[in-house]
Amino acid sequence: MWVNLPPTTVGHIARHLRSAADYLGLRATCKPWRSALPLRPRHLPTQLPFLICHPSDGQRIRHAFCLTAVSAGNIRWLPKTVEGSCVGSSYGWLILICNSFAVYLFNPVTTEEIWLPRLFDVPQGAKVPIAYAINVGLDKAVLSSDPALDRDFVVMFFSHDALARCLTYRRGDRSWTANTNVPFLDRRVPLPGVQYTSHEFDIVPYGERRMCAIFENVYWAVFEINNGPPARLTCTAWGTLPSCVPRSDLPFHLVASAGEVLLATRCRKTTADGKIVDSTRVFWFDPGDTDWPAVAVELEDIGDRILFLGTCCSVSVAAGDCSGIPGNAIYNMIEEEREAVRVLGVNVLSLENGVITDVVDTRTPEAKPFEWRVQRTDVHWWMSPNLRSFHT
Repeated sequence: MWVNLPPTTVGHIARHLRSAADYLGLRATCKPWRSALPLRPRHLPTQLPFLICHPSDGQRIRHAFCLTAVSAGNIRWLPKTVEGSCVGSSYGWLILICNSFAVYLFNPVTTEEIWLPRLFDVPQGAKVPIAYAINVGLDKAVLSSDPALDRDFVVMFFSHDALARCLTYRRGDRSWTANTNVPFLDRRVPLPGVQYTSHEFDIVPYGERRMCAIFENVYWAVFEINNGPPARLTCTAWGTLPSCVPRSDLPFHLVASAGEVLLATRCRKTTADGKIVDSTRVFWFDPGDTDWPAVAVELEDIGDRILFLGTCCSVSVAAGDCSGIPGNAIYNMIEEEREAVRVLGVNVLSLENGVITDVVDTRTPEAKPFEWRVQRTDVHWWMSPNLRSFHT
């Protein structure tokens, strides 16, 4: 009987689903249902993100951590990603750089690829090791918009090396464009009053064709994206973070959340028993402009939102869209040294009661905390699954 449901009825049922897994399960029920439903629907909300993990020695497939239930995790294998080094994640697309500075975007859900020009000219047939590409500072990249929805998306590479301050590319350009009006990335052209001490940097889309950035955990900046051609990024305003934001050498994170910008800060505090622990504070953040300074207001809770914090790739989702995952929570990547080995894991902070819980690996009978070994140069990226297609 279910096989004979009219396609319109099946489509009506599918439009009420909020989970990508449920939607794909509905398509897999039978051939008539699969033919009645598009592979990549547009009505689904933001899904729980995956955490892209580096492969261990000898592995040919990179894998990802994902949540399946309250404080539980498992592994999903991601093919076609090991040959490139991941330097960014935006709108469900990984930004990968290969040997000889070849760059491409990859959607692990749809397995679609978008190839971009080489970042730098190299001799014909020559191969430049990926490690060198990272060593020259090409370790942060971001998209201005979802390529599946905006064909004029802009890719931005940020560097802390004098070789390239900021490179931009818009689909259709023949080469990358070097941007000169990004002064805080160039130590030779310092901003007034800015003392550079580290390479801490985060950036998120803010408004229409605008980006908000923080750097050195002290300063903010606003960028305007010009599609061109050629595509360019212009720094239109900058200043010092409000005094209410704590100064720390731990990572700061900008998060686009329900049309607003949140600023999550990691800092250390001393407990009543004298122990020093890491703490996370969240601020509603209004980037300043040429006519007014930035404003930050600390939040005691974030409602039903769930924040996943990472380098230039933090994600915010609504708990109402994720069955079984409580809101008003923050997921953090944590690391520690064990006998000269760097180990990374994930924990979750409940802002309702301040309790921090390790995320466990459901594959083990004892449900041990989820963790894996990493190198010091590894960067890990959150990625929101994107079922939209770029080619249709």
